[in-house]
Amino acid sequence: MTLLGFTVFVIVYVLEGKLKLFGLRLNLSETDINNLHLALNENRWLFIGVVTLYMLLVNTIEELIYRYIPYKIIVLKLRKPYWMCGILTSMVFAFVHNLFGLTGLPIPQFLLGLVLWWVIKRGYLSALTVHLSYNLPIILTLFLSK
Repeated sequence: MTLLGFTVFVIVYVLEGKLKLFGLRLNLSETDINNLHLALNENRWLFIGVVTLYMLLVNTIEELIYRYIPYKIIVLKLRKPYWMCGILTSMVFAFVHNLFGLTGLPIPQFLLGLVLWWVIKRGYLSALTVHLSYNLPIILTLFLSK
């Protein structure tokens, strides 16, 4: 399987998994996935655009779900311990990332979750920027390998 094929597979698999969390389902046939693969294979900038848009959407949603909302509601409104909430949300963040194809212990994702939890005190956009910066090498790797 090529890197592009793997990327399309991961995008569809992860997006479908994230949508299932909200009770939604993508109904993509194998033909749809093959057409997406062909279109992305033929146009480098379309490929980069799709991956970048995907990363922006996913990171924006993740920061809202795993950091911003828990911080605003649990820590600021309910006055629960800051680091206890951070550890719990980081564990959930790591667990969910492990559901979508990672193997072994998701220690890097847990540590990233803790760093992002620390950054969320400085604001939502700060945490989103750090998260995107963490994922930027992935986008660059896909761009350079194509």
